[in-house]
Amino acid sequence: WVAQDASPMILPGTVPLDVANVASEIVQYLPDAWKPIVDADIDGAGSAPTQVDKDRPTLGSRAVTRRLARTIFIGSAPTLRSAHRGIERQRVWLGTAIPGDTVGNFGSGLELLSQRATYLYGEGNRYWYDTQPSVARTAADHAEGLRDRPEEVWGEIVSRLRTEQRSRGGFAGVHLAPDSSADVADTEDARLVILHPSRWHSKGDENSEAMRFAQDAFERRGSGQRTNRNMVVFLAPDGKRLEELNDSVRHYLAWTWVEQRKDDLNLTPQQVRQVETNRSRSGEAVTARVAQTYYWALVPEQLEPSAPPKITIEKADGANERLAE
Repeated sequence: WVAQDASPMILPGTVPLDVANVASEIVQYLPDAWKPIVDADIDGAGSAPTQVDKDRPTLGSRAVTRRLARTIFIGSAPTLRSAHRGIERQRVWLGTAIPGDTVGNFGSGLELLSQRATYLYGEGNRYWYDTQPSVARTAADHAEGLRDRPEEVWGEIVSRLRTEQRSRGGFAGVHLAPDSSADVADTEDARLVILHPSRWHSKGDENSEAMRFAQDAFERRGSGQRTNRNMVVFLAPDGKRLEELNDSVRHYLAWTWVEQRKDDLNLTPQQVRQVETNRSRSGEAVTARVAQTYYWALVPEQLEPSAPPKITIEKADGANERLAE
């Protein structure tokens, strides 16, 4: 972008597309469908990049996300009918950066924009806007809807935990997500009880869902009193880490949902590859977070024979991915 009078170069990121006459001058060369997309996804007052900048002061103080969106739009619009759509990441950076910027913030801004924008596409290191909603937006909307259906998220976590029953460590058996104390055997062998994700524990919370279940199963089995109370150890997820795990699971389920409906959604081969990549990546994130989330061990303790036994809380984290070990 160089003015005819050879004035200094104008970077794409500094072009104010929220100014009506500027936007109309550029959009006039594109189909009519682009005008609302510019307002909603690129540079409108309530657009996705504007909202990201408002939510993140580090970005908003310099309008980083808006400048990224402008650069992608201006840089990629001429490529939409070509074999290689989009603008490369390094060129996005080049078209956005101005003196005083922390370029390290660009990646965060682009990632957040990708999560919120409806018409932004990305493949490898190339990005572009299109007139069709992106599969990323479709997946994000489905993931958001799963917040109202936590049982689906918990079901996926329990499914992932089933493999833990085959790796018992030093325990005679591993009980997974029992519904009640009646489901936990009362034997003379030490057993590990991995609690359901709905029963989490937070540091300092003596009345957490995990503690209430552990205390009940420690005292009784079903309606009867438990005999071997010192043979049961409970493992609970951390409340804060569980929020992060739930978020990862929602994204994994959303990408799985999109993949299962690729024909109905009429996805292009490029979009199918994007879906498969994101599903695989989010699945790996879920696997890694499970071990990072389940680390509160609720253990029976009786230091003095004259004192009543009780449940104590210990942090049982480590590098081993197998929970029992």
